[in-house]
Parts: sequence; structure tokens; C-alpha cells
Amino acid sequence: MSENTTTSAPGSFRGLLLLAVANIRRDRLRTTLLLMTIALATLLFITSLASMAGMQAPVEAMLERQNASHLLISFDSRVYPPSRIIDWFRQHDRVERISPLMPNVLSNGRPMHAGKFFGDTLRLTERPLAEMQIDQLNFIAGEQRPYPAPGEIWLPTTVAKSGGLQIGDVLEIATDEGAVEYTLSAVVVDPQYSSGFNNPVRAWIAPGELAAIYTPRMLQNYQLGVRLKDVAEQDAIWQEFSSGFDGGFAGGHLSYQDTINSYSTLLKILAVMILIFGLMSLAVAVFIISSTISGVILANYRTFGVLKSLGYTPGNVGAIFQIQFLLMSLVAVPLGIVGGWLVSKQLIAVMLDSIGSIDAALPFVAPGGATLVIMVGIIAVTAALAGRKAGQIKAASSIRFGAPEQGVKRHNPVRLTWARHLPLSLVIGLKNVASGGRRVI
Repeated sequence: MSENTTTSAPGSFRGLLLLAVANIRRDRLRTTLLLMTIALATLLFITSLASMAGMQAPVEAMLERQNASHLLISFDSRVYPPSRIIDWFRQHDRVERISPLMPNVLSNGRPMHAGKFFGDTLRLTERPLAEMQIDQLNFIAGEQRPYPAPGEIWLPTTVAKSGGLQIGDVLEIATDEGAVEYTLSAVVVDPQYSSGFNNPVRAWIAPGELAAIYTPRMLQNYQLGVRLKDVAEQDAIWQEFSSGFDGGFAGGHLSYQDTINSYSTLLKILAVMILIFGLMSLAVAVFIISSTISGVILANYRTFGVLKSLGYTPGNVGAIFQIQFLLMSLVAVPLGIVGGWLVSKQLIAVMLDSIGSIDAALPFVAPGGATLVIMVGIIAVTAALAGRKAGQIKAASSIRFGAPEQGVKRHNPVRLTWARHLPLSLVIGLKNVASGGRRVI
């Protein structure tokens, strides 16, 4: 920063702007590094916010489109008579619809394809003969039919992709009667199980298929889907249902919110990790801003004294740094926001692939606006606090010494402990040389 950088009136915005721009141009390497750091922190910050906000809406849309159950109940018919459970929900005035009973059995291990195990234990479930009005399936590959043919199996998207399976592939599934072969005839979006986080994952087989491969004692487990008139009442209705049994209902149930969480859990974990890295990048940017301002103040100490002598107030001097870093943030933050939008779309697109959605409207105005305000605000406050030192410079001493007066005094080699042993004229002379070393040299 030179003393003739601007000829504008002291304290005018144009003068402050020219000084700020001169600071930006002077150290281009540091400026570039700071721009990249701010842009990276912004990108990570907004990616975290947009990812957490952008997943739930498309998942809810999928669940509504496929008329998903609000409660998916699993129970053992030896403990809970199916007729009692069906009658309770069928007679409840806040229940919209229930599904047919869906008999199911857990496989005796992981499925195998081409001699290799993949996925996890499967919940082999018979698709009802009657067309399902709730928990409908979205066919991603294969022929759409009401239920599989004997010897065929339908798998959710995540299971099929984890095993690299294609339509027509033959799977081996361990049962009580040994390994049974099934041909993959469809890959589907199953509302509750395509996330891959609700295990065991449900796989659909033909009606009556289980009786052919399992002993009767194994055919005791059922699932029942329940769709309510108002999903907000699911907790109250479940409590009412469960309280009708001594000790509460001991079977399993999967709520509507549990289903939503199963799709968004991984993305939320990633978003938190991204946010942590974003905060770390922001901390680095704040450190660079503070160290940059401190370096500029020390390198141009006398210049700031000249500015103070020309009529610049402490606020004017501090405003130079605020304007400088606000200009930089107005370049870096929008770049980070645009980059974060692109990254968020790609990240959410990968997650939505399991539910058959190629694209979804990404909520970006609110996260983008919040990120802009937060990032620019933090940078402005950091610049204002770090720039206060420049406003506290005393014009006379800075022009005289060209460095902080305390620093000059701190290096004074003259000590009163031994001055009494020297002539007074010599002590005064040595002190003047030490105190005004820069001028003497």
C-alpha cells in the first residue's frame, strides 16, 4: 500500500474502495488462495444444507405415488391371531385401507449368484393374488404384472444393484429343503425396502410358493400394511392398537417416518461430514483473513499513519479491510454457491436412483440465501475485528518510527540498573540512539 494510492477526499467511499482494490491486487497469490478457500467453504456448507433439505420431498412423493402403508405390521400368527389384527384396523374409522395378509419367511442365509454371495438375508414374501391397492410397486426392469410366476422373484433396486443382477439371472436361496433356484424377472421400487436400510429386505415370490419350499411350522409369519386417513395420527393409532394387548404388541412395525428416515439416513450422515469439513475450511479462511490484515498493517504501518494524518478516521481505516474482503467474498461466495448446487444435484441424484427418480426439484433459494448471508457476515465481522488494529494506529508515532511504538521500546538495550555507573551525558546519548535507531541509521 503506497502513500499516493488515492487522491480522493479523506474517508470518501471512492478513496476507501481504491485502497481496498490496491490491497487485493498487491498480493495476488494470497488473494487467489483466499478466494479458493472461501469458495470451498461455501460449497461444502451449502452442499450440506441443500442435501439435508432436498431428500425428504422426493421420497415423500414416491411414497404417495405408490400409496405406501403408514404402518407395516409384522407378527407371528401363533401369538397374534390374524383375524383379530385385521378386524381391529378394518373397524377403525381413521383407517383408510389395509392390505391383504402377506405370508413371509426369512431365508436361511444370503442369496447367491454365479457362485458368489451378495446382499443380506431376504424376507421371502408372497405377493397376494388380489391386486394391491397400497404398497404398489414401481417396475424399473422386467414385465409389470400383479405377481411373479412360480419360480420367479422380484427384488428391490438396491439388492439388484448391489449384486450386479440383470433380468433373467438365476439366484440360489438357502431354505429348509436346501438351495432353491429363482429367476429374477423384475427389479422394483418397493416403498419400504428399496432404501437398503430396512433389513431383512423384502423379496416378492409367487402366491403359494412358500408352502412348496418350507415346512408348515415355518409358515407362521405375516405382514399387514395399514394406510391411515391422516398420517399425522400414526403414533396415536399405534399406541391405541398396542395398548389392546397385555404388555403391549410385541410384533414389529415400520412407521411412515421410519420409512422416510431409512432413505435419508445415509445422506444425513454425509451431509454432517460435509458440514464439518465446511466449518474447517471456514476456520482456515478466517485465519487467513486475520493473518493477511495483520501482515498488511505491519508492512504499511507508516502509510496508515499518513492516512490518519490526512483525516482518515479509525472507522475509515478499518473500513478499507472490510471493503477489501467484502469484494472478495462477493466473488468467492456466489462461485461456491453455484458449485454447491451442482454437487448437491449429483449427490441427491445418486440417492434417488434407488427410488427410480432421475431428477427432483432441489430447494435452493433458502439454503443459498442463508449461506450467502452467513458467509459474507462472518467474513465482514472477521475483517472488522482484525482491522481495528489499523484504526488504533497513532499518526505521529507511526510516521516517526514506522512500526508499533511498543515494539521500538521493547528492543531498547538501555537499562536503568547499570545506567548509574555511566556518565549522564553518555546515558542520554545511548538512549536517543536506541530509541531513534531508524532515523539515526
